[in-house]
Amino acid sequence: RQLALTTVVPIPPEAGEDERGAEAGYDGAALTDHMALQKYILAACQENGGGLRDKPEKRRDYYHTCYCLSGLSVAQHPDPRGEPQILGPQSNKVQAVDAVLNVVRHKASRAMELARALPPVSTTAGQA
Repeated sequence: RQLALTTVVPIPPEAGEDERGAEAGYDGAALTDHMALQKYILAACQENGGGLRDKPEKRRDYYHTCYCLSGLSVAQHPDPRGEPQILGPQSNKVQAVDAVLNVVRHKASRAMELARALPPVSTTAGQA
C-alpha cells in the first residue's frame, strides 16, 4: 500500500452549499493521516546507507530525499500554531517547512519580510 502526499486546497465558492448553508466538501479535517505518512517514510523510504527513496523497490536519489524530508516535515508540523506530532523518538523530528515554498518556515518568513521592504516593480519603466 502506498501513501500519497496531499495538499490542503481551499474549496472554491462555486463548490456550492449544503442545506445548512455550510460549504459542501472540505470540513476542516486533515486530508492526510499524518502519523501514517511518517510511518511510511520512516519505515519504507529510508536507505541503509543514507538518503530516501520513492518506494522500497526504488533506489535513493536527491529528488526523493528532498521530497520525503518535505513530506515528513509537513506530516510532523500539520498546524503551524500547534505542537509537532512526532512518530517515535524526538530524534525523528525535522524542521518545519513552508509547504508552498519548501524551505524552513523561519527562512520563508524572512524572505517575505525582505520582499515587502523592496520598492514596487514598475512594468512601464523604459517604455516610450
